[in-house]
Amino acid sequence: MKEHRLRELQKCLGYAEEKVVINVDDINVEKSYTGPSFEKNTDEITPEWCVSLMQWQKDRKILHKKYTVMLI
Repeated sequence: MKEHRLRELQKCLGYAEEKVVINVDDINVEKSYTGPSFEKNTDEITPEWCVSLMQWQKDRKILHKKYTVMLI
């Protein structure tokens, strides 16, 4: 019953079960971006990187969309 209600709600909201494919290599990082970054993949994330991200966000700055997509 609960699963059925969820599916009905998703239909009303226009929810699509299709996966969205994003090629992160197509997302360019502007040269002016000075925030936390990594080159190849999320294996490069260290505790120090996390601290730098937290500080970046405390300063009300936003992580670049390329790195956000890679994290997701």
